[in-house]
Parts: sequence; structure tokens; C-alpha cells
Amino acid sequence: MPDEKRWKAFMESSDAKMLLRRMAQRAAHPDPEVRERSLMVLFASRDVGDWAHWKRVLDAVLSLPVQALDRELIAFLFDLLCWLDPVGPGPRGPKDSGEGPGDQRVPGKALPAARGKARAVLRRLPMDLQDRAYPLHSLIAWGPPIPRPYRRGPSRHAWLRRLRILGPRLRQNRPKTWAAMTLRELAAAWIRGPRTAANRFYPGRWLQVGRPILLPPGSRPRASCPGRIAPQPGFFGGSRCRTLEHLMERTARELEAVRRLALAVSRKKRRVVLSLHNATLAACSGWAFESLGGQFPDETSRREFYGRVRERARQAAGRFQAAAAPIQSLWHLWEERLVKPKVLFALWEAWGRSRLIPSKAAVLDRYLPLFSPLVNAEKFRRTAARLPFSWAGWLPPHQALSPARLYGWWKERRMLWPRGWALLWALLEEGNLWIEEGRLESLVVPWIDKFFISSRRDRDGAYLKALFSLIQGLEGPPVILFWEDTARSAEPSLALALRRHWGREEFLGFGVFGDGRFGREEAERILGDDARPGCLYVLRPLNDTHRPLGVEGIFSGTGPPSLDPYDSSWKDGIHALYAGTQVEPLLSVPTDADLLPGWICSERCKVPLGVFFRRRLRRLVLGPSRPSARADAPPDHLWRLYARWANLH
Repeated sequence: MPDEKRWKAFMESSDAKMLLRRMAQRAAHPDPEVRERSLMVLFASRDVGDWAHWKRVLDAVLSLPVQALDRELIAFLFDLLCWLDPVGPGPRGPKDSGEGPGDQRVPGKALPAARGKARAVLRRLPMDLQDRAYPLHSLIAWGPPIPRPYRRGPSRHAWLRRLRILGPRLRQNRPKTWAAMTLRELAAAWIRGPRTAANRFYPGRWLQVGRPILLPPGSRPRASCPGRIAPQPGFFGGSRCRTLEHLMERTARELEAVRRLALAVSRKKRRVVLSLHNATLAACSGWAFESLGGQFPDETSRREFYGRVRERARQAAGRFQAAAAPIQSLWHLWEERLVKPKVLFALWEAWGRSRLIPSKAAVLDRYLPLFSPLVNAEKFRRTAARLPFSWAGWLPPHQALSPARLYGWWKERRMLWPRGWALLWALLEEGNLWIEEGRLESLVVPWIDKFFISSRRDRDGAYLKALFSLIQGLEGPPVILFWEDTARSAEPSLALALRRHWGREEFLGFGVFGDGRFGREEAERILGDDARPGCLYVLRPLNDTHRPLGVEGIFSGTGPPSLDPYDSSWKDGIHALYAGTQVEPLLSVPTDADLLPGWICSERCKVPLGVFFRRRLRRLVLGPSRPSARADAPPDHLWRLYARWANLH
């Protein structure tokens, strides 16, 4: 502690300012070792959430001419500016001067100076920034980005003319967060491929790129969903379009395998199967099933079943008195694991912005009271500087954690929680009755959620164990299949937690989740013979193949990569694949920027990539002519309610 205090005292002195300025100068040194040591001093902040340190680094950056700045310092400047003003520059209020007594704040002249420095960089846009997801409306407001092919002569004039027209339209038609246009998408105007760039301005290329920029955002593709991804400029142009198509086709095989096994187990064991799909790696396998009504042979049976389920759900209110305490306890565990960490991080970022710009405190002041059941406001303000978070810089817009969106999500989940449990109870009991009576051949009830957090290794077992115990308390409990995936070749977190905290008779793992007795390929045979309620069956969606495919490796080549042998864990850490779906809020707090954009062009509108991914997979698995594939929201209120509760959309 004394060393920490001495370090803080030194960093507040004038000597520290000179040191940081010297380190900023040496960051551009030709010797790589000197450069790395300098960057370590600048970026290895001694305190987590030490916003005063970042303000001093900004001062050091602003003290140097643009030509003397290392590319990492230029990226830091843009990261900080975009992070401080994520929705772009707008009208400045009286408190926006940036000055505040007694606090380390960005001085009133620092932000204009930083934007001026950014403008100078944009005039000669470095190649290092071209693939960054900086919001385009902010960059154009600071100064038009001019890449190398457009710096001279007619190309420059033509480019600037287009940007002068584009800028006001971007500000007037501010899109949803996931649809925000970034520098990375604009760069498609002069970058033709991974290794090809234009040598001058081409009006035809601008039309190809500029039109998608201004396409209106759509919540989802039409029910028909195109059979192929349409050619488009930007990230998914050329070979990357084909690569995405190949990945979707291979992922569809995962879903087919999941669906086939779950239905076979229900049919052979004459019992409802509750199919649990752990977010995020195994989440998309929960999209493999048609709506509940689609599992019935005719419309008359479906309506009768739904009517009896609704009646059971109404009657469950009285029965739930005995189970109210366990269900409420489970809710508290759920929000403590999934909601509170995100809320704390979002509030911590709002607090950080308020430390640098006083007017940003309004966001914190508004949402701290709203989250009072989760976060003690007084304690948060007192301990915010010591929370275990670090600044990740600017992340693509679709990865942003907004307090407003978090609050809406949390509020909806809290409202749905007891209603969803009553409905699940009724579905399972009525489904088992129909199967026993021979009126239904099989029934699978899917549920997507973050049942287990693998990043915590074996320290997140309490929720899953409590959930399992509650389900086993039902009259005639279902067979439970637990779908999980992993990029580990051995000792995945879930297997470790189950072996340490569960009894041997309570679970059975296959492949990497088991003890070596049974491979994934044996699951259908073994479960068809021996599956029983009271046991959790854990397995990967497709097979035991271990060949981790990083998304950068998949999309970095000039053509579609070889996916054989295929490892289903390729989706690990890709936030964009769930953008716009109910899985998205279940993702962990983002720390690294997504390589994939959050949207794709489909049917003359921008669609969240996750929505398109889900719809495309369901079309491949269920077929274009199936009613359950064409409509994700049947007219029956009962299924819509359950699907919302189970995160199936």
C-alpha cells in the first residue's frame, strides 16, 4: 500500500507529466524493445479504472505533433474519443466545458484539441485504422477520412463531395446501435479484398458501398428468407460471403444432429425431453426445433393441447405457493450471475465517462437508482475505482453495454420469470400425459439460457444444481439433455464442475464431458436405451472433433477455408453471431472487438447478423415450406410467451 500511495503521488506530479511525454515520444522509436517498454509505461495503468492516468496519457499525446505519434497512440486517441462520445457529437450543454473542481477531468480545451488531432490524422488516414469499427458519423463530423487512393486530384474532390452529402444524412437518420455504420464498412469503397486496394475513386464502386450505408434497419428478414446470401460490398463481399454460407451449412448439420437425437430419445423413452442449450457456444442448437404447435400432427390436436396447457398454467398458481421460495431463490441466483456483473460494468463505464466529462454524470445519476435492487448506490460511488474492471477501449457498436438496454432486459426477465415457470410446468406435465395416452409420438421443449458460466471453471455450479433439483420435483419429470460446446480438448469447465459437485448417478457425460466410457457418436443409442429422469445428460452438438478454428483464421484467406475436420466450437467469442437475438444479452461482458460486423444486407435492408444467422439456420434445418420454419411467432399467445421466456428468438 505505501508503494501504491507513492506511485499515485508521483503520477500527480509535474515529473510524471514529463515522463509520460517522454514515453509518448519514445513509443515511435525504431528499436522495438524501446517502443514496447514505452508503451508498457503508458498503457499499463497501475490502478484498475484509473481515469486520471488516461487523462494524463491523453495530455502526453496532445503535446506531440501527429507525425511523432506511434500508431498505438493514434488508436488510443480515437478509442478514447469514440468511447467518450459514442453517439457522435451533438449540442453542447452549459456543463460540457469539461471542467470540474477537485476532480481529474479532461480540461475544457482538451476535447477540442483531441478532435483537432483526430482531424489531422483523418486527412491522411493510416492503413492501421481502416479495419477499426469507429462510428462513421463521428469521424465525418471531426474531419473527413481520406485514404491514400483519394488524396490527390479528381479522386480527392469526388470523394469529399460524396462525404459532404453522406455526413448530414448519417446525422439525420441515426440508426439503431447494431446498424451504426463504421469506418470498417466505409473502407470497402477503396479496399477490394484482403490484398487489393483501389488506385483512384470509382463512382460505380461508391454506389455499391454507399447504398448499403443508407439502407433502413429491419428487425428481421422476410419469412421466406433467401436461399443464398446476396453478394454485397463490405466485410461479407466476395469469398467471405461464400465462407459465411459454408459455415451456416455446417452449423445446420449440428442443429440437425441435435434435433434428431432429442426427438429419438423422446420417441423411444415415451417421455417429454427438456432440451437445455447453454449460451453461448451451444445456444444456436436451441433454434433447431419448430414451434411447439409444429410438433403436433394436426391443427385440432394442437389447439386442444394448448387449451389444456393454458388451464394447467392457471391452476399452477395455487401449486406454486409451495415452490415460490425455490423459484424466487433461483431468480436471485440468475440475476446475481448474469445481470449484476453487466450492470456493474455498464455503470462503471458511465462513472468513468463522468470522471472525464462532468456532463456525462447524468447517465449515472439516472440509472443508479433504477438498479438499486442490485447495486447499492452509495457503496458503488465509494468503491467504483476499485471494481475489478479495465477499460477495453472502443468496441464495435453492437457490443456496447447500454444501461438503458440492460434495464429493459432485466425488467422484462423479472416480469416473465414466474409466468414462464408456470408455463414450463404445464407443458411438461401435459406433454407427458399425451405421450402416455399415445396421442403424441414425441415432444421436445427447448430452452436457451446461461445455465453454466464456463469462464468461472468449477465455481458456477450452484445455479445449475438448484435448477436440476427444482425440475426433478415435478410430477413425472422430463428427460433432460444438456447441450454444451467447448474449444478445450480436455477438462472443460462443465465436466470439472460436475465431477466435483455432483453425484455419479446424477449426470452422464459423453465425449469430452464424460469419463472416457462413451463418445458423442454413441449418445443416441445409449440414451434411447437407458435415458431416465433424474439424470443430466451432457453432450456436444455434433461430435468429439477438436480442431479449434479462430474466426480470424476462417475469414483471413482469399477463399473459403477447409472446414474438415469440422469443429463446432468455431463460434467461440463471436458476439455478432447473436446480434439482435435473445441470446445476445446472455453473452459475457465484451473485452475484445468483434471481427464480424453486427449486420448484413438482406432484402434491401440492414438486418442484425444474429437474426439472419438464426433465420437462415432454421430454413436449412426445417425447410422453406414448413409453417414452423416460415413463422417464428405463431398466432398462439401461449407459444409466444414461452419462446420469450426461453430465449428462443
